[in-house]
Amino acid sequence: MLFKKYTGLGLCLAGLLTGCWDKLSADYLLRHPEALFQAVAACQSGKISVPENPKHCQQVREAAATISPLVEELQLTPEKFGQRILAAEIRSSQLKHLCQLAQERVAVLEQQGVMPDVLRDANSKWLVARHAYQQQKANVDILLAVAALNSPE
Repeated sequence: MLFKKYTGLGLCLAGLLTGCWDKLSADYLLRHPEALFQAVAACQSGKISVPENPKHCQQVREAAATISPLVEELQLTPEKFGQRILAAEIRSSQLKHLCQLAQERVAVLEQQGVMPDVLRDANSKWLVARHAYQQQKANVDILLAVAALNSPE
């Protein structure tokens, strides 16, 4: 229902789509469902060709495959979707804290002048923690973007 609602938003995004494909990465589309819906419509119409980026419509289809179940979940069980957002935000906060702890450990070890292997191991753990946090934060951003579709304008 929401998916169809936003496919008819108008052609204002069409100019953006035809001139700025590089700005419409899969990551961008996941965080901006309204732009995704317009991109889906543009790809389905076949009116927009993208010779410089032929994989764009594939990225659009993949992003839509990720977003569509979330939109459906939001429509069917908005309370459950809200709980999902809350759980994702809590996990994001926990991962951010772990990331900060790992970064602080690296700083302490650098000041102590420990063996390079120990420092490398701590730095590796910090990078893993940072990556996990960034991925969870992206997940939260996507969930919030989908939830925004259901909010009054």
